[in-house]
Amino acid sequence: MAELAQKETDLLQKKYDSLMSTHANKFEKDMNSQLLALEKKGASDQAILLINQASNEMIEKKLRLLISKQFFEVEKYLGTLYNQTALQTMAAKEETRLRYKQSEEEAYATLSGDALMPRITQLKEMEKTEIECIEHKLKNREKEEACAIRERLATKHFEEKQALQAEEQRQRELLVKGVLERSDDNTDLKAMAEKLI
Repeated sequence: MAELAQKETDLLQKKYDSLMSTHANKFEKDMNSQLLALEKKGASDQAILLINQASNEMIEKKLRLLISKQFFEVEKYLGTLYNQTALQTMAAKEETRLRYKQSEEEAYATLSGDALMPRITQLKEMEKTEIECIEHKLKNREKEEACAIRERLATKHFEEKQALQAEEQRQRELLVKGVLERSDDNTDLKAMAEKLI
């Protein structure tokens, strides 16, 4: 089951990467054409403002996509864990019931009279206690594993967000530097650009 969850998250990662690449390519193409049009009009200051606004909108869009992907990952890994725990609990409880049923059958075959009913009652109590212990043990293990999954994914998701923000900032800086290189030596424009990047 864990392998299936991993395959599904790998597939999601590929779709996410493809979608991000598509957005980046479209953004770059649209941005370049708009910047060239503004620069031809001599509106380099507007070009820098456009870069800032469009970059902010793009990072928000990409962060929403990233959050959606991350939510799916958490749900997939935790869902798999919960399903595995439920199956393990069910199997362990059934094994315990069968074992105690066999002990009851042995008691019916070997005991009679006053000794039979106390032994059957004792076996039922032992079975109930053992099943409760199994449930408690597996539930505690599930909580520990869920915590570990959340911690691991929180670290991964933080790193993904940091990388995304750093890449978007790098792209913004490249676009602004391109506008500055193509414009006249304007100190006001450079000061405005430095504030934005």
